[in-house]
Amino acid sequence: MKKTNQKIVLAIVIAVAACLFANGQPQPQSPPRTPGANTGSVAGGGHGGGGGGGGYGTGGERGSVIQVISDAAVQTELNLSAEQQEQVSSILRRVKAIEDEFFEGVDRARHERINRLSARSDLQVKKYDDAHQELARAIEKILAQLTPAQRAQLQVFCQQAKADESGFRAKMAPRQGFGFISGDSSNKEYASGGGPGGVVRVISYEGVQNQLGLGNKQRQQIAEILKQVRQFETAFFAEARTRPQERQREDIEQYQQQQRKEESTRQAVIRAGEEIMGHLTPTQQIRLKEIRLQAQGVDALFKPEIIRALNLTNTQQIKLANLRQEAERQFIPIFPRGGDFKSAREQRMANQRDTENGIITAVLTPAQHSKLEAMKGKEFAEAGRFGLNRATGRGGGGGGGTSSSGKDR
Repeated sequence: MKKTNQKIVLAIVIAVAACLFANGQPQPQSPPRTPGANTGSVAGGGHGGGGGGGGYGTGGERGSVIQVISDAAVQTELNLSAEQQEQVSSILRRVKAIEDEFFEGVDRARHERINRLSARSDLQVKKYDDAHQELARAIEKILAQLTPAQRAQLQVFCQQAKADESGFRAKMAPRQGFGFISGDSSNKEYASGGGPGGVVRVISYEGVQNQLGLGNKQRQQIAEILKQVRQFETAFFAEARTRPQERQREDIEQYQQQQRKEESTRQAVIRAGEEIMGHLTPTQQIRLKEIRLQAQGVDALFKPEIIRALNLTNTQQIKLANLRQEAERQFIPIFPRGGDFKSAREQRMANQRDTENGIITAVLTPAQHSKLEAMKGKEFAEAGRFGLNRATGRGGGGGGGTSSSGKDR
């Protein structure tokens, strides 16, 4: 059974690695929330909470109000008053609490899944051990009913059956329906009747019993043993078939529960962003919108209001989608050997900007491009720091650099 243990442990390791890779993080733990200015805002860097391109990231979608205004440089650019800073900070602290609860739930669910996998592996190993022990007891009982000569001849038959199962069976049981579950089962760790050449399987053939010259009493006793093995195997394989279905049902329920929590978190962050906009002056709102548009990069071209403003054609929209999808397929994550993850992230963002600029240039007409640049307003140097989009990363969007201050922890 060591082989079974190795397979199961390997499966768990692969599952954990897949979760970590889906979050777009080279390290197994979430990035720390670094204290910054006195904004009390959501941490930058993006916590890949949901995993995968559709997962929730810190601050919501890339270029969201919450994500962008969390950055100290943005707040300076908007020239927020002391009262506005306090109002914004209060809302961001509330968002941080909501997100912390969500991400803790995601981590807890992940750990629970790993624990379930471990418990299932232990249970599965025990069940296969029990199955092999049951078969071994049946073999021992069968051999006890045979004479030494019969046992020697049965051993020869088993070797022949193992070498040519179908041919041996056709010769020894041409009209006999095979009493055990056909094949070796979906899981090769336990084969019905001991598999080809197994004592229990071979002696169930009527022709074998005739060749061994079994008496009536021997046949009756062996028939009772075979009946017990068949009953055990029927229950064993029935349970083996239902276990994957139960696991799938558990996974679906957990996924749906996480999706509901993720959506409620997303909506709460959107409402918080709307609340923050209400505290800004019209001029600040316009500037924040411009910075957000810069931060969103190519993602902005998929938003209905931008599509209408630029009058993008259906052909252009399809081309945009295809180019972004192609960029996703070609993306190769950068995992530095030396552990310089900051430099790696900067490189990824540089690649992101180059990729997005190429997509925009390839799709928009000169007039559309000029209009988009006008909508972006004056260039905000720090806009490129906001998150990794689908073209260059699989995590959620991250803020620019400020975080919760120590007093808010």
